[in-house]
Amino acid sequence: MESMNWSGAFAFGSSIAVFRGHAGDNVLHAHAAVQVSVASEGEVEITDANGTCHRGAGLVTGASRLHTLSHQHHLTLVFLEPQHPVARALSPLTRSSDVATLPAHLAQLIRLAATPQECIDSLVPTLVPGNGALDRRLSKALDELVKNSQAAAIAQAALHCGLSTSQLRVLARQQLDTSLSQWVLWKKLALAGQALLDGASLADAAFQGGFADQAHFSRAMRKTFGITPGSAHSALRIAPKTPSNRSIRRARA
Repeated sequence: MESMNWSGAFAFGSSIAVFRGHAGDNVLHAHAAVQVSVASEGEVEITDANGTCHRGAGLVTGASRLHTLSHQHHLTLVFLEPQHPVARALSPLTRSSDVATLPAHLAQLIRLAATPQECIDSLVPTLVPGNGALDRRLSKALDELVKNSQAAAIAQAALHCGLSTSQLRVLARQQLDTSLSQWVLWKKLALAGQALLDGASLADAAFQGGFADQAHFSRAMRKTFGITPGSAHSALRIAPKTPSNRSIRRARA
């Protein structure tokens, strides 16, 4: 297959990120977010860990599912953290298959949005109901982990919410469909990604994300997104700055 670079625009919201543009080269990868992929025209193609190619106008990839995305012009990728209401509503679709068809009404909402920021603005108020609230202890632990992503953070979060570390890990796996370690890594990459969009160097973005060094950042990015920070840095540009976009950039990624 001919090599292809990534190019497009990104926007971050609270527990949601949206990319719109061209999907280029990527290797087998997995991340804590539920991924929604929508082609502007035609179909999007995603290959799972077993080599099965899934095609559709809109697809949902479950959290922590290994996959690759085929080269695609004009698509939108929505990354939903697993505690997000729509992620919890969509997760049952991927219990029998790592990749599933996206409900048509959500695909249409995503297609109609002109920019990544408008995609966030249109999706958030029309979210389908989630499958029940998160366990309050898990919610409390996630709030703590947002503030602290160091090596001992999970143990400290468990202590804060009154659980053992093993109990918290089991609870997270049950309710988020991903591991706490992957969730923490996702948050670190989100911080580093936002730093890149704000104009930081690769080294500074690695520092702001809490990585040991640029090499650690690069390995984590490739494992999670199938691309290197350098590829992302050269390809992505900041979405147009509307008033709503400025407010969303202050929100937690």
